[in-house]
Amino acid sequence: MPVCKPFTDSLKRAAIECCDFADASQVVDIGCGDGLVLAQLLARWPHLAGVAFDRPDRISGAESKLAEWQLGERLRLVAGDVLASVPSGADTYLLSGALRGRDDAEAVRILSNVRAAAAPGARVMAMEMPDERTDREFRDLFERAGLRYERALGTAAPVSVLMATQAEG
Repeated sequence: MPVCKPFTDSLKRAAIECCDFADASQVVDIGCGDGLVLAQLLARWPHLAGVAFDRPDRISGAESKLAEWQLGERLRLVAGDVLASVPSGADTYLLSGALRGRDDAEAVRILSNVRAAAAPGARVMAMEMPDERTDREFRDLFERAGLRYERALGTAAPVSVLMATQAEG
């Protein structure tokens, strides 16, 4: 996997600022790192519950960092491998740079895992820097995974939020 520019918390925050979570109830943040951005999202949208999902080496120690947010049962930490599976049943999946540096086959596998795990009608929001793939290339990846690509939202930072839903039929 190629070395990529880091996908920082400030880029993630800029991306989620342009998103509306009023109709969401459960968010899975894939590639969450220490979970801080998800904690900030849950603090801003008090009706939400969330799952912070990342590799074991990335998520270890996050519990102590997140204790000050006092989110209790609204925030769960889950360690795993995005290429194997992701937490199921959420209505919103936030991919925090999870496709960055991945070849097309791995990106489609990740998106397919999200589609398989998602609740019916779930939204997928992929935060990506537009320097690796064109909009058309992202659209193709989503479609190959069985997701309907809707649009890319620009942000105040050099990151876009790619919006998709489960494809029907």
